[in-house]
Amino acid sequence: MHINNKIQNGINVIIVLCFLFIPKLIFSQPKPKYDITGAWSGYVKTSDKKITYEVVISDSSGTYVGYSKIIFNNKGKEYSAIKSLSIRIEEEKYILEEEQLLSDNFENDAPRKIKQINTLDLVIGTKKMQFSGEFKTKATMGLKSATGEVFLQKAIVPDTSLLFSELNKMGLTEKLSFVKEAKEQAAIAAAAPQKPKDTVVIATKAPIQTAVVINTPPPAKSPIPKPVPPPIVRATANKPPAATSKTSVAIVQKPTTPTPATVVPAPKVVRTPRPETVIAAGSASDLNKRSIETIQTVYFKNDSLNLILYDNGEVDGDTVSVVVNGKVIMGKKGLSTKAITETLYITPEMGDSLQMIMYAENLGAIAPNTGLLIVLDGKDRYEIRFSGDLNKNAAIIFKRSR
Repeated sequence: MHINNKIQNGINVIIVLCFLFIPKLIFSQPKPKYDITGAWSGYVKTSDKKITYEVVISDSSGTYVGYSKIIFNNKGKEYSAIKSLSIRIEEEKYILEEEQLLSDNFENDAPRKIKQINTLDLVIGTKKMQFSGEFKTKATMGLKSATGEVFLQKAIVPDTSLLFSELNKMGLTEKLSFVKEAKEQAAIAAAAPQKPKDTVVIATKAPIQTAVVINTPPPAKSPIPKPVPPPIVRATANKPPAATSKTSVAIVQKPTTPTPATVVPAPKVVRTPRPETVIAAGSASDLNKRSIETIQTVYFKNDSLNLILYDNGEVDGDTVSVVVNGKVIMGKKGLSTKAITETLYITPEMGDSLQMIMYAENLGAIAPNTGLLIVLDGKDRYEIRFSGDLNKNAAIIFKRSR
């Protein structure tokens, strides 16, 4: 009887464990081979439009969640919306479904009701990770269901994503798993005992400035010329000079100020010019033949701006030239996930208002030509997404902040 009770108790324990763990085994997401958490940037494309689309994915206790942002222009005005995402994996397909609307600037309620479902394949390259597939929207009152293509590429640096910046402003980035992991690793590295190391002087590249070099000749090779002593004239301190019948002697007082001991030649000032940007021949050759669309105005404070260029989505061979006040400062730059940097020095003759044109040199494999321009004005950061074609260029106006 006692043995039977033990057996029954063992069976009861097994049943309880089954109730605890079987649901987790059934409903938990399969863990993918690759880490998909992070920021993704790309586009959604229909038969007539290509729209900027971004996604951020986080791991929440084995279940993937995320956020999406869509950005599009309509009649010269930019609209955007941020939504939460539910993410699941079905037969090696990644299903990203939009759920709750978190923020938008729509003028009517109809677009707010749109919910997009993305069915994507994960594509692993040698240096990049991509999602590609299809999307469809749920039909709502007044709006038909739409379908199209989706392309997303994982960002190496998450904070280059506009969506990540918006989530940071909303206080949501602290909950993201990859942000937590980065902070934990930094804390572990800071707490680990450091082995004493020899002092190493690390040379950092200083910002380009106008250098003034004083060319003082070394005394060994260029001896300082000796001063010519003044003529010696004998004079009586308190007595008038003795006069003779033949000549008269003039009274000359010694100079009250001492003669300089050395004569140093004036130093030569040599100004080192800034290095000129190498510009590809034929850049922006049809600039005057294209229309210009101003997409943003930036108010700047400093006399130099750091410009950073990336491809905005799939790397498809887009090439651009950057023109400021009619002068090409970056010629025929091929856009990719690798940053292209340039410093724009704002000199007095340029004035307090500048026009920067993003000139599309080609359309790449997928029209139109698109890119991301990051402008660093001291501590201020501006992210500007631009697009253009062979008939129209995007322009940014820079005005000095008063």
